Amino acid sequence: MRFRDAAGRNTQTPWYSTPKPDVSNGPATVGRDVWGNEDAGRQVRDQKRMDASDPLLAIKRGVKQLRDVEKQKVEWRREREKDLNEVEDIARKARRRARARDGDQDRDRRRDRETHGEKRERHKERRHGREREH
Repeated sequence: MRFRDAAGRNTQTPWYSTPKPDVSNGPATVGRDVWGNEDAGRQVRDQKRMDASDPLLAIKRGVKQLRDVEKQKVEWRREREKDLNEVEDIARKARRRARARDGDQDRDRRRDRETHGEKRERHKERRHGREREH
């Protein structure tokens, strides 16, 4: 073929201006690969490819992910509050037990003072009484 023939002089229409047959919508290509072999997953892949390039679907996916993240944050905060409340309850109970234990010790000390105090008073009286007698 000569260069001047490439412009379409000898042919009715040039090769580059002829419309190609639409092979994507043809029934022969549905479910077939480039070589004409059966391809069962072609429609699924084509749909995924179209969905991946769709900006509205990308925005919807992003919004869904944001909602999911917010739900996770709320759940995390709820769990954290629950754990903190449990720790505070445990600390409160420990303080109560310690106060009760200290209160029991104070009560025991008072009781000891009272019983030992009586003994001391008797001892003082005896000691002072002896000193007075001498």
